[in-house]
Formats: sequence, C-alpha cells, structure tokens
Amino acid sequence: MSVAPWIGGWDVRAQLLESVRARIRAAERSEGGGDVLSREALSEAVGLLSHRRAQDLDLEALVTAGLLFFHRAMRQRPERRLVEMVAAAQLLGPVYASAPHLVPGRIRAFYAGGQDPWEHFSAETGFTTDPHVWWELHKDPTQRYLASDDDRAGRAYLSLALALLRLARLSAGPSHPLLPQLLTSTATLLSLYRAATGDLAVCREAVEVGRAALRELPPGDPARGLTLANTGLAALELARRLEDRPAAELAVRCFRAALALGEDEDGGHGVNLGGALAVLAGLVDDEEPLFEAVALFHAAAERAGEIAVNNLDAALGMLLRRPEPLPYERLAAFCATTLDHPGPDRPADVPLLRVLSVIRQQQAEEQSDLAGLRESVALCRRVLTVSDDPEARGEAANNASSALRLLAQRTQDVPAAREAIALARTALDHAAVAERLDEPVARANLATAYNVLFELTGDLEAQREAVYASRSAVEALAPEEHAEHAGLVTAQAMILHRYASRTHDPGLLREALNAQRRVAALPDVRRRVAAPAGVPARRVTVLCGLMSMLTDAWVLVPGEPLSSLEEAVSVGESALALMAPGDHVESFVLNEFARAQRLLGRAEADPGRLRTAVALADRALALGDHAVRAALVAAEIERAHALDHLAALETDPAAAGEMRAAAAAGFARARDSEGGRTDVRMLAALRQLDATDITAPDALEHLAKTVDLLRRTVTSGPLWNDREHALRSFSRLTERIITTGLAADDPERLVTLLERSRGLLSEDAMDIRRDLHDLDPERAKELRLIDARLRALDAQDRAAAAEDFAQRRALDRELAAERARLTEHWSRLRGEEPADDAPDLTALAADGPLVLVASVRSGGYAFLLTGNPTRPVEVLELPGLDRRSADERVLTFLTARHFATSDTYPLRVRQSAQAEVRDTLAWLWTAAAGPVLEALGLTGTPQSGPWPRLWWCPVGFLSYLPWHAAGPPTGEGVLDRAVSSYTASLRALAYVRRMPGAPAHPRTLIVAQPEAPGASPLRGVTEEVAALRNLLPGATLIAGAEATKEAVLAALADHDAVHLACHAMTDVHSPGTSRLLLADHESAPLTVAELAALYLPGRQLAMLSACSTSEISPDLTNEALHLTGAFQLAGFRHVTGALWPVSDATAGEVSRAFYAHLTASGARPPRTDEAAFALHAAVRELRAAYPATPTIWASYIHTGA
Repeated sequence: MSVAPWIGGWDVRAQLLESVRARIRAAERSEGGGDVLSREALSEAVGLLSHRRAQDLDLEALVTAGLLFFHRAMRQRPERRLVEMVAAAQLLGPVYASAPHLVPGRIRAFYAGGQDPWEHFSAETGFTTDPHVWWELHKDPTQRYLASDDDRAGRAYLSLALALLRLARLSAGPSHPLLPQLLTSTATLLSLYRAATGDLAVCREAVEVGRAALRELPPGDPARGLTLANTGLAALELARRLEDRPAAELAVRCFRAALALGEDEDGGHGVNLGGALAVLAGLVDDEEPLFEAVALFHAAAERAGEIAVNNLDAALGMLLRRPEPLPYERLAAFCATTLDHPGPDRPADVPLLRVLSVIRQQQAEEQSDLAGLRESVALCRRVLTVSDDPEARGEAANNASSALRLLAQRTQDVPAAREAIALARTALDHAAVAERLDEPVARANLATAYNVLFELTGDLEAQREAVYASRSAVEALAPEEHAEHAGLVTAQAMILHRYASRTHDPGLLREALNAQRRVAALPDVRRRVAAPAGVPARRVTVLCGLMSMLTDAWVLVPGEPLSSLEEAVSVGESALALMAPGDHVESFVLNEFARAQRLLGRAEADPGRLRTAVALADRALALGDHAVRAALVAAEIERAHALDHLAALETDPAAAGEMRAAAAAGFARARDSEGGRTDVRMLAALRQLDATDITAPDALEHLAKTVDLLRRTVTSGPLWNDREHALRSFSRLTERIITTGLAADDPERLVTLLERSRGLLSEDAMDIRRDLHDLDPERAKELRLIDARLRALDAQDRAAAAEDFAQRRALDRELAAERARLTEHWSRLRGEEPADDAPDLTALAADGPLVLVASVRSGGYAFLLTGNPTRPVEVLELPGLDRRSADERVLTFLTARHFATSDTYPLRVRQSAQAEVRDTLAWLWTAAAGPVLEALGLTGTPQSGPWPRLWWCPVGFLSYLPWHAAGPPTGEGVLDRAVSSYTASLRALAYVRRMPGAPAHPRTLIVAQPEAPGASPLRGVTEEVAALRNLLPGATLIAGAEATKEAVLAALADHDAVHLACHAMTDVHSPGTSRLLLADHESAPLTVAELAALYLPGRQLAMLSACSTSEISPDLTNEALHLTGAFQLAGFRHVTGALWPVSDATAGEVSRAFYAHLTASGARPPRTDEAAFALHAAVRELRAAYPATPTIWASYIHTGA
C-alpha cells in the first residue's frame, strides 16, 4: 500500500521509541507524570510518527505514540484533555484491531462498544485521517512560540507546531476541506521558521507549501495576500543565496500579485516587490527592474518608513555602480522627475537627492559647469534640511563641501570656501557615529577645503589645518588601503608640497614627492563620469602634482640634479597627452608644464624651451573664466619669468627691452590681482621690481606697492613664526628700497618706505599703545586689554615647546583664532582709517641727528636726519661700505670678537683677535663713522657745555657693529665727539619718546642672581650690588632664591628703574625664547616674548648688566628681537645693554661708573634722562683703562630716548 515517505533513518526512530517508552514507563509507575506533558515529550511523539516505518503498518510506533497521548490526556488540563484522548484513540485503533491487550482499558472499552477502530485510519498512508486533531494540537505550541521571549525555546515551539501541521496535512489528504487552511498556516509558520533559522531546506519547503496553498486558495480569499508574501519571501531568499533566477522570477510574480490585491496598507508588498526586482536585475544584468524597484520603494516609503528608504538607497546605489556605459542621464532624469512632487521634501526623497547631487557634481566637475556645482550644493542642502540620519547627513555634507570648494576655486568665493570647511567638519562629526561613512575620506575632504581657503586668501592657519587634517587622514589608513584611496594619498602629498614650498622645507618636500611617486605607480582602476574611454581617473591630477613637486625639488633642495627637471618635463608631456579638452585641471597642468619647461630652459640656456613655456602660459591664460583664478595668476607669473629669461639670452637690445617690459607688466598684473594670496602677490611684486629699471619714472610707486604687500603679508600671519618667516623670505627688499629711492633722488620717501618695511613684528603693539593717547578713557582701557592679550598670545606662541603634532596644532589653532578676534576688535575700536604711522623726520632730530646707515652692492649710504625742515634727510655716500666689504668685515669682527672674549683660547690668540677688533673699529671709522661725523659737523671733542647727542640706526647686518666705538688707531673717534644712542627704527624712537618723563625720585629695583641653576657663577655680582646700594640707598633688592620670575614681574610694575645683575641666554634661532637666568629659569623662564608683552608706560631705565642682551638672529636684524628691544617695547625710555658677552667684573665696573654719574656719586636720586651721558662717560673711563682691549669697553650701548 502507499504510505507517506519515511523521513529520517532507523537510528532516529529507535532512539525516539526508547525515549518515549521511558516516559510511558515512568507515567505507568506514577513517576514523572508531568514529564509526559512536556514539550519535549510531545516533540518526541510527533517525531516518532514522522519517522514511522513506511514499508507497512508501524504498530510499534503507533502504540508507543498512542500510549504517550493517552497518558498526556489523563494528566492534561480539562480543556486539552479531549483532543489528546482523541489522538490516542485514533492512533491506537489499528493496535486494538491487532493486539487489544496493548490498548488501555478506557480506549479498549470504547472500541469494544462497537466503534470501528479503522474509521479514522488510512491503510494507504499508515496514519490517521482526521486532520482536526493535529490542527488543534498545533495551536498550543504556536501560542507558546508567539508568547516566548526566549529565542531558543521559541524556535523549539515553532518547530513542534510545524511538525504537527505536517501530520495534519498528511491526515487531510488532497481533497479535505481543511487542507487550504492547513497549507496557509504551514506556509506562515514556515516563513517565521525560515526567518529564525535561515535554513535553505526550510526555504525550499516554504516555497513548495506556499505554491500548494496558492493552488488551493480561491481568488479573493483573505489569506491569499499573506500567502503570496510568504512564498515570495522564501523564493527571494533562495534567489539571493543561490543566485537562482527562477526563484527570483517567482518572487517577483508573488509580490506583484500581492500588490495587485490592493492590500498594502503598510507598504510591505511594494517594498518586497522592489527587493525582488533588485535581485532579479542583478541576475539578469538588466537595469530595467532596478528602475521599477526604485519607483516602488519611493512610493512605499510613506507607509513602510525606514525599510523602504534604506532599500531605495541600496537600489540607487546599484544603479550608480552599474558597469559602463552608465545610465547617468536617465537616472538623473528619473530622480528629478520623482522629486517633482507638491509639498516639502520628505525623508523618502533623501536617497534620490543624494544620488542626483552626486551625478550633478560629477558631471559638473568633468564639464567645468558652475551651474551644475551650485545645483549639487542645493540638493545636498535639501538633504541636510530633511534628513536626521547621520550617514545621509554626513554624505550630503561631504558632497556639498566638495562642490563648494570647487566653486570657491573657480570663482574666488572665500565665503564658499569657509562654508566648505564647515560642512566638511559636519561630515567628520557624522563619520564618527555612522559606520558606513569613511572617516579618512572625510578628513581628507576637510584638508582639501582648508587648502582651497589657503590658496584663495593666503591664510596660513588654514594651510596648517590642511596639513594636520591630511596627515590624520593618511595615518588612519592601513598600508594596504593606499591603492584604494590613491586620491586621498595624493591629496595629502599635494598639501604637504604646498606647505614645504612656502616654508622652504626640503625634507617635507621630499616626503611629499615620495608619496606622489608611490601614487603615480599605482594602477588606476577608476573611470571618470562622461570621460573619454580609457582615460584613467585622477591620473592627470597625479601627474600634474608629481611634475610640480619635481620642479620645486630643483628649486628648493640643494644639489638636486638636473634630471629632476628633465623628469618633470617628461611627466608634463604625459599629463598633457592624457588630458581631455576642457578638463577642469587644464589650467593647472598648463601652468606647471610651463614652469618645468621654463626652469629647464633657463638651466640649459635654451630659448626654444623658454618660448614653449611662454606658449603654454598663454594657453592657460586664454582659458579665462574657465580656469581657477590662482592658476591664472601663476600662469601670468610663469609667462613673465620666461620672458625675463628670454630677455637675458636675447642679443638684440631692443628685443630684450621689449621682453623685459612685457615681463614687468606681467609681474605687475599678478601683483595687483585683488583677492589673490598676499605671499604670491608679494613674490610677483619682487620679480616686477627685478624686471624694472630703478630709474623708471614709476619705480618708486611700484616699490611702495611692494612695501604695502610686505606689511600685509607679515602682519596677517596668525602665528609668530609666520611673521618671522615672511620677513626672512623678503629681506632683500631693503636694498631695492635704497637703490630705487636714491635713483629717484627722493631720500624722504626712501626713509619712509624703509621705515614701513622694518620693525613689523612689534608694530601692532606700538600702534595700539600710540592710539591710547588719542582715545577716551573707556576705549583706551579696552585697547590696553587687547594689547595685553595680544602680547600674551605672542609670548605663549614664541615660548611654546615642540609638543606632539596634534597638541601643537590644537595650540596653534587656539592662538590664531584668538589673535584674529582681538585684531578685528582693535580695528573696530580705532576706526575705519588707520592712524598715520609715518614718523615726523624733522621732529625726531630735535634732540640730535639720527643716522640711518645701510650697505648695498654698489656702496654704503648714511641718511642723516638733521632737523632741517627744508631737507629733512641728507644723503651721504660711503663708498667703502659696499655690501661685500661690509659683510666680510662684520663676519671678521664677529669671529674675532668670539676668540677675544673666550678664556678657552691662549693669550696670544686672544691678543691677535683683539687686534682684529681694533682694525674693524678703525675700518668702520674710515669707511663710515668718520665721514658721518664730519658731515654732521662733529669734528672734535666738545670743550664746554653738554655733549652733542647722536642716534645710530644701522640697517641689516650693520647692526652687529659697535658704531659708538668706531675710531682711528690713534686720535679721536666717535666716543670723543658725541654721545651715541641707538634705535632699531625711527618708529621705535618716537614710541619711547611719547612715554611719560622721569619723576623726581625714581624708584629703583635691583635684581641680583649670582648663581643661576645651570650657569657659571657671577662672582662679581655681590660686590656690584653692594656698590649700587651705596649709590642708590632706597633701591629694592631681590636676590638669590627670591629672584624668581613671578617676583621680578611683580616688582617691575612698582618701580621706575631696574638694574639686572644676572646671566642672560640668547637664542638667535628662536629669539622669543631668549631669557634672563633667574632662580627658576629652568621651570619658569622670563623670556623676551614675555617681557615684550608687558606694558609699563612711564618706566624710565633698564640697566642690563647681564651678558648678550642685544644679540639677534642674522636674518631678523631689523626687528630688535632681543632683551634690550623687549624692555624698550615694554615702555622703558632708556635701556642699556651689551652687544656681546661681557665678564661680570666688567659689568660691575661699568655699573658703578654709570650710577655714579647718574647720582653724582650718590648725592642725588638718579637722573634717568641722563642715562646716555652716564653710559658714555662710563665707557670712556673703561676705554681709558683698557685701550688695547676694545671688547671690554665697546660692548655697552644705550638705546632709547
């Protein structure tokens, strides 16, 4: 006879038999009655029936299962007892017919009463024929499954319910009226079980049962929609996991039929159909199902919510990732049409907005379409308005930032660049919480946005942020990710390159070049949107960057071989060949290629290459509005450079003149390009000066523009190092000012321009403090607070230790932001128009002449300010002070001074060095000082009355020389004809003269530190202090361990004069960290930066008995960045200090003589306004004692009023 198939093996049946029999035996012994009622017991009985023998009637399985149901019925709660007993009776019917003694008495009596034991049993299936029993039995485990919080127990109940429904289906047969309900219920539970287990066998059964149910269900049956959905879901899982196209097609049919029923209140059928279509699209390689899926997801989103939106996003992503040719135009049109609905944007619109913004941006980038970029930004803003999903918001912010920085580059739109930075930071914030957002990419985008702001404005803080963000981005990548993120790595290399070029850092440039080489060697697997076939993405950009770095290596790296330029030209040829017409990087490629050709042409003296450079620059300039402004300015400069080089090679004077004029005009256009970076404009201005004859009628006007640009470049630096670097970079401007001013025979304009180009690092402090005198008290108070905070920021900046990269970046960021805020506040307070800062050249000379002395290649010059109102400046030529002679003499003097003042050298060496120093003083007298004094009428030693005064203001390297000590080997020198003072600039002298004058009884502070930690003892300090206390009986003394930074700063505020008897340490490489060596200098140094930050108006005298108080960095000689200058800026009218180290014995001698003259040997309070005369007398006395040892007496100078 035909029976149900036997599922499983004999071993399972045997195990189940034994287990169920054990439960029955325990129940018969009245032991473990509750055990037969357990889920496990019922599962074993059902499992035994499912594994019954198929060959014949399996009485052994029937009697065992029947007895278990009987014992369950006897112990079951009343409402469940009947169904369990009916199941037992039906199973035991055939057993009664064969072996009645095995049947319990109650059931035996039931059949003995005449009931047919075969009535509910099928000999064909070997099983019962009443499905209602098993249907009822399945309800309890189903309810327990639905109520269970335990996943494992819930799956067990669900499995049991399914097993009972399988038995019910077996009982029902093909024509039973309960069969449709059994099939739909089984399909439903199978769908739940499939979702819980992911078992492919369950998926297949679910599809089979679902299809059978659909065949049984009549049209219009309420269960049809759910059954279609469950069948479709099972088929969809098979399609996904097995890449089974027929299964996918079945899923589509099921979901489409379910949707057609019109029963989709929650949008589930639409979402399911969309999912099936998306899977089918991948299996048949057809985009049509995807477009239908996108429409379905969007339509269902209002009802289905997040799941529909997520699926919409995924389907759109699949369309974007389709292989070429990509359906971008169709997809864009589809998105735009779908988004064209009444009312505001909805969350369901977000994926469409995201995709449309990406397409518009990619197309705009390739086609240089500004309108497309703006549309992309607008679309991203719509996403940011409507979405609260971190991933969507982060992606939109990132894309909007990218589009805005491209717009900023093309249109010089600084606000757009700043918004790009803000959006990039927003994207970075979202990347920290959204797993699918790539944080390194977000950091790289932030870096690029900052770099664009730097390129547009020259904002050095923006460039530092770019470097920091790009480094952070690459450090977050694993090495194996570099190929995937080649664009990110090359962006970092280009940012490092720009920074290295600006700071002239060969090591950093080499790092950037090496990174760019690695990227250039990577296979580029990406393709551009709408690009010609076969053109690799980013390749042209990478080659352009490599070309630029190679040319900069030639310029910046000492000893770089010519092969770098040759390679740059070769790379440029490759980039030009790959570049598509209208490419958005075209202007950059043309400009960098022009530069490479120009540099190689100059190195090889090849006019052909130089003409090629001009032609390439012309092509870049011809792009006009289609090119980035910065690239156009750079092309203008390259063209001018190449023309200037061609002029140098041209043999025809007329042609050379025309080329040079064209070059100068080009440099001038670059210089005057408003909105461009000031440092780039400054370089162009210097080149324009080089290409212009100093005798040209407009030469001084060009020079004035250059000085203005220098001031803007320096003063705009957010950090101290930025300002120092700018001054170092453009230090050669001084000579041009002198030669042009002389050629124009306009010495007043010359001196004014020279003044405007010097002392810029302290200019803002002097300007603020000058403004205090012209403002009402409240505004003056505000300015004082601003000044104090600005000086404190500079002190913190200059004294900051080299912390790790992130910490230093955080500090720099804080300093720059605060300085910008304070500077803006100051500008508002002082009004729209800045005060005229040009010194009155006539008034400055009222107390004695001022001498600006300078050296240029053609000779030396003294500019004499004599107080003559009709001719405020007289020019004195000094032929023997030409640059070469002066430089040699200064270097010789510095070397000799070192040997002469160091006890480590033998006596004969020191004596020889002293002779060299004397020779230098004699040369200085002959070459400059003597002629100056003769021109001023200071021809002899005054015989009566006060001595005449004279202020020296040496320019540049000449600041190292002791002008007051110049003199012939025998006879009268400067010391014998005038009292010398010094000033770093005319503005500095005017500044201290505005300070309040001396009180009748100045309060004096003496700071003595004979034994500073880590320094050699000053044995003469004790004797020096004792002498001073005799001369200054009311002086306050802070000495030894009490002489701390805090104590000294507090005391300075309460005294009019200070005498410092301590060591000083000078750091010429970092002038701001030069310091006084007080008791706690190792932990709390009192630095030049902090002293300069003080504002102590009305302070009269600072006597710096310490060594090396006026030394300075060679390339910042015009900035007074030393202890003497710091005290002067703090407000001291008179400062005396030493040009070079002196012994403590010498310091004591000078101090005693100095104060003896100031106090009339202690008979009166010190007259601080006579400080210059007192020092002059002291130095003359010392010279008289040591005439052959000038390093002893020539070091001390007076600076100030």
